[in-house]
Amino acid sequence: MENTKLLHYKGKSSKVVIPDSVTEIGEYAFLSCSSLSSITIPDSVTKIERCAFCGCESLKEISIPKDCEVDERAFDNGINIIRR
Repeated sequence: MENTKLLHYKGKSSKVVIPDSVTEIGEYAFLSCSSLSSITIPDSVTKIERCAFCGCESLKEISIPKDCEVDERAFDNGINIIRR
């Protein structure tokens, strides 16, 4: 993590909770985390960059803050994105 930007997730957990201190999720941060099936993104996250969740085959739905800026290629097709 660089300051408040999550750059790369190296874990293998199927459930991840991003800390409130994170404001951005960087490019390829969760690339090919095929076991990731659940992620909690706090309201502090204001930006999700390109391919942040590409290759997350087990992730079917994600809830993100309504005012979060999301790159159009942040997620693979088939992930249901819920704005809250």
